[in-house]
Amino acid sequence: MVKWFRFLKRDQQLSVYFFAVPRLSLDIMGYWPGDTGDRLPRRSIVHFVILSIGVITEWHAGLRFLDQQQITLALETLCPAGTSAVTLLKMFLMLRYRRDLSTMSNRLRCLLFDLKSERSDQQDIRLSQSVKAARINFWPLSTGFFTCTTYNLKPLLIALVLYLQDRFDGFVWFTPFNMTMPTVLMRSPFFPLTYVFIAYTGYVTVFMFGGCDGFYFEFCAHLSSLFEVLQAELRSIFKPYEDYLELSPVQLYSLEQRMREVIMRQNAIIELTKIFRERYTIITLAHFVSAAMVIGFSMVNLLTAGGNSLGALLYVAYTVAALSQLLVYCYGGTLVAESSVELCRVMSSCPWQLFKPPQRRLVQLMLLRSQRPISMAVPFFSPSLASFAALAAESGPGMTSPDERSFWERHEFKFYQYGHVYALIYGQVVIDYVPQRALRRGIKVLLILYGHLFSLLLIVVLPAYFCYHFGTLTDTLDRRLQLLFYVGFANTAIKYATVIVTYVANTVHFEAINQKCTLQRMHLEREFKNAPQEPKKPFEFLMYFKFCLINLMMMIQVCAIFAQYGEKGSASQVRVHFAVYAFVLWNYTENMADYCYWINASVLKYYRQFNLQLDSLREEMDGLRPGRGMLLHRCCELSDRLEVLRRRCREIHDLQRESFRMHQFQLIGLMLSTLINNLTNFYTLFHMLAKQSLEEVSYPVVVGSVYATGFYIDTYIVTLVNEHIKLELENVALTMRRFAEPPARDERLTREIEHLSLELLNYQPPMLCGILHLDRRLVYLIAVTAFSYFITLVQFDLLLRKKS
Repeated sequence: MVKWFRFLKRDQQLSVYFFAVPRLSLDIMGYWPGDTGDRLPRRSIVHFVILSIGVITEWHAGLRFLDQQQITLALETLCPAGTSAVTLLKMFLMLRYRRDLSTMSNRLRCLLFDLKSERSDQQDIRLSQSVKAARINFWPLSTGFFTCTTYNLKPLLIALVLYLQDRFDGFVWFTPFNMTMPTVLMRSPFFPLTYVFIAYTGYVTVFMFGGCDGFYFEFCAHLSSLFEVLQAELRSIFKPYEDYLELSPVQLYSLEQRMREVIMRQNAIIELTKIFRERYTIITLAHFVSAAMVIGFSMVNLLTAGGNSLGALLYVAYTVAALSQLLVYCYGGTLVAESSVELCRVMSSCPWQLFKPPQRRLVQLMLLRSQRPISMAVPFFSPSLASFAALAAESGPGMTSPDERSFWERHEFKFYQYGHVYALIYGQVVIDYVPQRALRRGIKVLLILYGHLFSLLLIVVLPAYFCYHFGTLTDTLDRRLQLLFYVGFANTAIKYATVIVTYVANTVHFEAINQKCTLQRMHLEREFKNAPQEPKKPFEFLMYFKFCLINLMMMIQVCAIFAQYGEKGSASQVRVHFAVYAFVLWNYTENMADYCYWINASVLKYYRQFNLQLDSLREEMDGLRPGRGMLLHRCCELSDRLEVLRRRCREIHDLQRESFRMHQFQLIGLMLSTLINNLTNFYTLFHMLAKQSLEEVSYPVVVGSVYATGFYIDTYIVTLVNEHIKLELENVALTMRRFAEPPARDERLTREIEHLSLELLNYQPPMLCGILHLDRRLVYLIAVTAFSYFITLVQFDLLLRKKS
């Protein structure tokens, strides 16, 4: 027994590992190809007939359960029936291509073992691939054997448990697999023989797919090892000439002959791969289709198993076995594809420029044959680890892989749609964060007309109404409260001026906002789609924070409006209307401020991604060494990438500059509004606290405090993003200073580095109206100024208190 499993050790001869698991499995069933002239063993026909009976009776039972609407039993029956049916097809095709498989295995043996003057590194390659193939092949065979044994022992274990619990009376014996057998065979004394026959059909399936699938994977593994041996051969051919600038005619002739041998072996491997792929096309396609269905059936069965722990164990084992079979095919295809493409990379890194033009055709021939991966493709798909991941994710409800995207990535467009609708309510059609589809012309005209009418209502009609009732708004016997009304009115006047500026800017820059900001931002988003994703986390946090802050401030203002609505009198009604008007003005300006904030946060994300890409390119450039092959080609590639990065950097800067140019007056209004708002909030809190003790802080005081804090934080984070953009540009400039001089003194690469460095030196952070930098210092200045004016208002308040 130990001799049979010698291939699991690593200290055996190479011939021990050669098709060890497939030979063991297929030889038991009688389907090992053997030599070309060998006769077909009789046991192969016997096993074919046994499995045919099992497949027919099992499918009949499954269809009968479906007809009786017993879905659970039907799936439980059809799950192994599908595997057995595909195994029967594999048995037929193994018989059909028996001679071809024998010829291919012998040809593979010749390529592996008949190598002249083989080196130790090539032996290590063949040994590692052979050991890996034997161990991986043993895994699906073991899982299949465990699954079949679980199926076969399930009735016996249930009977044993019931017997030990003294509940064996009335127990009805059943078979491991649901098959429609004659009634006489299901009774004593024939039932044990029927049970053994049905159990044996399961083991026929296990050993056949273990052998057939193992043959496929081991063939792929050996093809991969042959490609890796060719890679080692190429390195050894050119290694003695790495420091040469020119070769003698004798050296050229010797190198050419060895290159011809490598190309001939490459052609032989490719031809062998094509023939093998053609013979296994039907088997691979049928296996993938059936495996997907079987995994889906088994997952449904697992979900319906409920508290039946034995049933759950059964379906888990079946799912693992099916996935193991799939992994064998997919991993084998990946090994062949990757090793064949790697041959092209190895050839490119060798000093092939030592060849004269006639001999370079050999290099071109090898590159042409190996630049595209040797695929084990069948109709509709190619077996690879990517295919395995997709199939495992889509096969059943229980196997769906978790969505690794963040919450923002899953719901990003919903946030943008919310912002678009939010802007449309206030007549700002121009704000569409990520346009998905173009609006119909009629709808767009109506929305634009609504926007103009709404804006004129805010700018012309309602101000006239409130100017007419100005006396009512500020009429009170309390002079201190009247001063508070004046300050609040001044705050709303600043918002009103900002609304006028916003309306004019939106009208003048209607096309520019969409063409030069929205669409440019979408273009950059596509450009940085494959860039490092680490900067997306801070961007998502900034979006979450802004979204929550704006909605919190909206709720606070609505609560304040409802608090005023409870007061009685005509004056209170006008003040409620004025509070609603101030709320709408704030929302009108906040829409454009949010859009500008979103653009600047995106600019910050792009600069960070750009810096990471630039640093990665710098590391690749530092890895260049003179005297190695393809150095000039690598310098050209780096120059192309650096040119693309320089263009992206220019586009990011243009996006930020254009956004500031269009929104600078709104941002000035936002700063002034923040100044007056801070002053108003300071004085409002002072006025309310002056009327009551600290122990009895009222509801308006709390609302006013939260609103004042929220408004200041809103302005602060807008300036904070711009300050981080300036810091990130300094980091980019620091990365550029760390660039080393190109090893080959490549003029184009040097020129690209200089151009990017000069452009970064010329980049200046945009200023508001050419006067102010939008950074945290401006916010601190606003806070200090507001506090100074607040002290002045407190002095007025004390003066009014003395007069009263």
